[in-house]
Parts: sequence; C-alpha cells; structure tokens
Amino acid sequence: MALPVIVLLYREGPGASSNRDCQIPFGAALENHSFGKTELRARMRNLRRSLTPEFRAYASAVILQRLTGLDCYRRARAIHSYVAWQEEVENHTLFRAMLREGKRVVAPKINSQTRTLEHYLIPYFEALAPGAFGILEPSSARGACVLSNLEELDLVLVPGLAFDREGNRLGYGGGYYDRLLAEIEAPKVALAFEVQIVDAIPAEPHDRHVNIVVTEREVISCRTD
Repeated sequence: MALPVIVLLYREGPGASSNRDCQIPFGAALENHSFGKTELRARMRNLRRSLTPEFRAYASAVILQRLTGLDCYRRARAIHSYVAWQEEVENHTLFRAMLREGKRVVAPKINSQTRTLEHYLIPYFEALAPGAFGILEPSSARGACVLSNLEELDLVLVPGLAFDREGNRLGYGGGYYDRLLAEIEAPKVALAFEVQIVDAIPAEPHDRHVNIVVTEREVISCRTD
C-alpha cells in the first residue's frame, strides 16, 4: 500500500535558516530497514530535528487536541507527564490546561545518582525550573511536593524518539522511563509526531511499551498491559 504523502516544512541541513516545502511519505525514511538502537536513535533525532518550529507547533497543537479528547484523559484525576524538551511534542500549554481543569499534575525529576525519576506534584507551571540537561523539572523551592505513591496516578504521558504500532518505544538510552513504566498500572500514552512511527522497534526484555500513541494524524491503540 502506498504511504500517504503530506507536505511538511523541512529545514535543509543543520542550522539552515531557510525552509522549503518538501513532500515526505510518513515512515518512508525508515521503511524496510533494520537498525540497531544506537543507529535508530541517531536517525530519529535527525529526522525530528528536520521538522521546522512552525510545523512542530502546529502538529503539537493537533496532538494535544486529540489527547484531550480521549476517555482516559477526561477520566484521569492525576496525570504524570514529561515536560517537553528540545524537539519533543510541546506540552507546556497542556500543563497549564490540566491545572486549570483541576487535575493533579505530576512531573518527573531526574536523580542522576540513582538513575531514577522522582515524582512531584506541581501546583502551577512556575513550580518548574531548569534542571538536568536543561529540562524543566519540579522545584521544591517553587512549591512542588513529592508524590510518594505512584498508585495514585490515573494516566502517564510518555516521551520517546520512536514508536511502533505494537506500542514498543525507543527512548533516549538512560532507561529512566522503562524503570518508571515497570512500576505503573495506569494507562501509558505517548505523544509523538507521525514521522516518529516506524515499522518495528528492536525491543529487549527490560523495555516497556505504551498503550496508546497519539500523533497529529491518528490515535494508535497498542497492546494492553
């Protein structure tokens, strides 16, 4: 079956200041190839960087609209979410919307000594401050407080570099989210651009999958736990 074609704003080369319209079949960049995780991470980083800020902003808004229409989101009272970094699906507006809706919002903080994530309830977006790798993280000094019981979570929003339709996920290599997802019973939803969907992720026994992937073009229902 022919891959659908969509016109993307594409940046020509690293640091290029001009954009051009480029027709890219979604998934074509990685179709019919088998890559190890290291090479796949590098290719997916470059592919995601090729999307212009204008396209990422547009696609992120569509993705968040799709997410907030899901039953698992509407029913959730406590939501754990990554905080968008670099070229990830932008979700800072989502944090503010969740707080306005009265949801309990939980954000992660990297503990580099234990190589785990710590989890904090944030009362407002300004409770986040730049932390490890420049990622916005909860700050106790700004009002964030520790969430000790992960069973209180109703939904987890997950980042990643690539996903397949079985729910397999390629993360950044630190294993932080694999360790977290192993402890979580709540539904796990990934937010991704369509170009991040590949035929297959090379999965290992310790890897954890997601239940749903939301892109600007579709909602992909994956495996249940």
